[in-house]
Amino acid sequence: MIDALGNPQSVLLLGGTSDIGLAIVRAFDPARLQRVVLAGRTASALETSAAALSVPRDSVATAVMDVELASSQDAAVSAAFDNGDIDVAVVAVGALGEQSADERNPDAAAHILKLNGSDTAALCLRVFHRLAAQGHGTLVVISSIAAVRPRRANFIYGAGKAALDAFAQGLIEMGREQGVDVVLVRPGFVRTRMTEGLQEAPFAVSADEVARDTINAVRRKRSIVYSPAQVGAVAAALKVMPSPLLRRMPR
Repeated sequence: MIDALGNPQSVLLLGGTSDIGLAIVRAFDPARLQRVVLAGRTASALETSAAALSVPRDSVATAVMDVELASSQDAAVSAAFDNGDIDVAVVAVGALGEQSADERNPDAAAHILKLNGSDTAALCLRVFHRLAAQGHGTLVVISSIAAVRPRRANFIYGAGKAALDAFAQGLIEMGREQGVDVVLVRPGFVRTRMTEGLQEAPFAVSADEVARDTINAVRRKRSIVYSPAQVGAVAAALKVMPSPLLRRMPR
């Protein structure tokens, strides 16, 4: 169970090699954390992630999961929940893709859309139902500022995240009815392996900074959080910005 200070005993990270996801796990009190489950695509990479956490290695379980396969999602989620309650589940799944190449390849574009959108949404719903069945828990969904209004430079990635973001907003409302706290995280530009080599946007942050903001939201039971906070103002501006002005923004 989550204690009065918002520290869980058990955490499930779906996207078990994600820099942001792992930073969130590390941000919880390791003295309180008794069980961590990391689920992701590659067994060796999961083992590396598990070894780097500040909890005893025997407290960390791993599960190979291909988010694009429903059967693999089911197996990973069942493996986590069938062995005990999960206090916090973090869904940090996604791929940036390569906009310039993907926009010339309909199949590649569809793959990125599906992975970031419907595949990840289905995973969130599977986890949500398990949290509701156990009667408590928090689901953290990592979205993006790109979901607010996809731009020319990243509209394939942004469109997938927009679908996930809208879905998560629905889960927030479902959670109010079924006793599940849902936290939707919208980071701006985050310095991670995924963004390495890209030009930084204003208000760029580290994965640890996103983790701090996420943990604060979990503890305060906030449904939607921007990281950093200034990105919230950027999101508000993007929603109403005229298209000609949006086109002049740096790509």
